[in-house]
Amino acid sequence: MRIIVASIIIFAIGIVNANVYAQNELSKANSYLENKGEVYFTFNINNKEELKILTKIISIDNVKGNSVWAYANKLDFQKFSDLNINYTVLNHPGDLQVEPKMFDNFDKATNAWDAYPTYSGYLSMMAQFETSYPSLCKIVQVGTTKENRKILFAKISDNKDIREQEPRVLVISAIHGDEPTGSVTVLRMIDYLLSNYATNNKIATLINNSEIWVCPFANPDGTWSGGNNSINNATRGNANNIDINRNFPNPTGGLHPDNNAWQPETTIFMNLLDSLHFTLSINYHGGSEVVNYPFDSWISSDKTHADDNWWQTVSKMYADTAKQNSSSYMTNVIGSGYINGGDWYVVEGSYQDYANYYAQCRDVTLEISASKTVNAAILPTYWNYNYKSLFNYIQQSLYGIHGVVTDACTGSPIRAKIEILSHDRDSSHVFSASDLGDYYRPIAPGTYSMKVTASGYPAKTINGIIVNSNSTTLVNVQLSCATSLSDNNIIENIVYPNPFTDEIIINQYSINLEKIVVYSVEGKELYRNNNTKELNKINTKNWEAGIYFLKLISKSDSRIIRLVKQ
Repeated sequence: MRIIVASIIIFAIGIVNANVYAQNELSKANSYLENKGEVYFTFNINNKEELKILTKIISIDNVKGNSVWAYANKLDFQKFSDLNINYTVLNHPGDLQVEPKMFDNFDKATNAWDAYPTYSGYLSMMAQFETSYPSLCKIVQVGTTKENRKILFAKISDNKDIREQEPRVLVISAIHGDEPTGSVTVLRMIDYLLSNYATNNKIATLINNSEIWVCPFANPDGTWSGGNNSINNATRGNANNIDINRNFPNPTGGLHPDNNAWQPETTIFMNLLDSLHFTLSINYHGGSEVVNYPFDSWISSDKTHADDNWWQTVSKMYADTAKQNSSSYMTNVIGSGYINGGDWYVVEGSYQDYANYYAQCRDVTLEISASKTVNAAILPTYWNYNYKSLFNYIQQSLYGIHGVVTDACTGSPIRAKIEILSHDRDSSHVFSASDLGDYYRPIAPGTYSMKVTASGYPAKTINGIIVNSNSTTLVNVQLSCATSLSDNNIIENIVYPNPFTDEIIINQYSINLEKIVVYSVEGKELYRNNNTKELNKINTKNWEAGIYFLKLISKSDSRIIRLVKQ
């Protein structure tokens, strides 16, 4: 009897202690949420399947075995709390124990590169790059944040004001504001490129043959959340407490995988990727040491990137070169130093997967340091670890299949889809640029067949394209302008959609249509255009669902197409 009573007492004490612990953790969490807008915490899972649910609720930061580290804002933390998972609140990584060494002017930083910039120091340094190297560097402000800080890019090229037929490369850092180690590496990269252009052949080759865009601070509101004079008290999220790297459209999570509106920073990067059509990109993070290659959205046993073998080669090259300076560097996640993103942990809404899946830009995530904010004195160490790898990665933009797509009759550039047959999938194809017609397709060594399609032109397939390691295969393509309405490929490109609902679009570029007529199934004429323009939009909102016939008449022939309204 006494044993039973004692057991009950011990059990009751355990419950009380557990409740006290839970209340203490909740109090800590609420304090961070009130004062900082986000909380950093850790918990355990039973298996990785649970992450597929949790990644839709909170911002997972790291996973080791069954241990998970994560961030959450107020709304997300409440959703997490509803799951009744035990957690421990941690000191926020942005709240540094020692005030970091800062610089506020250009000269102090370049002496040793052992300090972080104040916000004004950052602006000063970027401006000085352009002033010191006016023929190579142009500072471009692409937008501002909620707190009116500038999103800046250093555009580096031997012809900085002229668009050339060469690949564009994008380098960004600190999309998580409390991960600024990579930012100093990226700032130093800008300086190294510019100051070594005249004397270093490898650097000259990169600048002469590519257009490099660099954004050292992608989330300045997060980095300088504690004030413009220090990176202390930085936050992962932006001024709205939103993790930007979970805010992008995603192939599995939809347009808004985090259920938040697109943030100013998100929109800036989407617009930049969609308008400038980068070939290659790399984004720097901190908190681990690993090369994280696509995709984030799937584990590799479910889906891999079409260029998975290329990604593994490039990622291994980066990690191996970085580890030459220290055998222990890039080993805290996986010994090889590189990993498929989803195999580490699945993420929806990452910049990486948006760039790869939606913008046809090869992007990789580089976790540069186990500490998100390393002691400023050892910042040069991380430069030494990474700079050779970074330049090797940028050089990959110069390899693969390159070329220009033009109209065979006029010589005009054409925006065309470049697809590697029996290879491409999940948006791994690329496009030629509409202004110059140039395209760039990084790909592993092999022999390929390439299909080129453009609206208003017959498709063209080129077989036997041989790609060697670290080399460029030039394939210029002329698309025939002599088209016929009897060509089914042409019809598919000209008339869309079919089936249709409220509108039919007829793109008659290079077809020289003379008439467009639409008939009902009874033979009644519903639409006629005898003065065709390049693009015809036929409003069909008032048409009843059913079958219609579209007659296209050119100078040489005619064609009737069956249409269906849903």
